[in-house]
Amino acid sequence: MLVSLKPQIDALSPSPPTMAEEVVVVTTTLPGGMSEEEVGMFVEPLVNGRLVACVHRSRIHSTYLWKGEKCTEEEWKLEFKTSVFRLGELFSAISESHPYEEPQIIHRIHQASEGYAGWVAENTEG
Repeated sequence: MLVSLKPQIDALSPSPPTMAEEVVVVTTTLPGGMSEEEVGMFVEPLVNGRLVACVHRSRIHSTYLWKGEKCTEEEWKLEFKTSVFRLGELFSAISESHPYEEPQIIHRIHQASEGYAGWVAENTEG
């Protein structure tokens, strides 16, 4: 006898997320030669200005092509948590103060728990 699991799976599946349950993660990199203090000075205005709710920073090793040459360098990776509504302002703010000639500024929209997404939205209200 065949037993269908579909109703059980549907009962366990979360409901489709609403806009309030989305969090945007924006990623950029900074030169590895920057000190922790300098990186802090880069991110503080973004947090204080409520463009981001938080930022994670870590040191990474990057290999890439730049102007026809392969480069391998240590960099800082920054991941900003923000709301869809602040995305344009955040892109502009990063671009204006970024030390790279052509900075990586990319974003992804993630589904998040209602509580976390609410916290991000609350802390990025303009």
